[in-house]
Amino acid sequence: MLAIERKNEILDKLRAEQRVLVSDLAEYYNVTEETIRRDLDKLEKEGLATKSYGGAVINEDVGIDLPFNIR
Repeated sequence: MLAIERKNEILDKLRAEQRVLVSDLAEYYNVTEETIRRDLDKLEKEGLATKSYGGAVINEDVGIDLPFNIR
């Protein structure tokens, strides 16, 4: 799986569940926790998520019109 695909799936999971845990995502995608942290860093920099201890939550201020690379 490509990193962008994983990042988009994590964003979908955030939308559905409102929060994700690094350890759960690392196990699910069979990658290291550091890899997931980098994905969450990117989502946070794009304003789509807010990192929290051990995971992330969806950014409530996200509008419906997402950037092209996320769609």
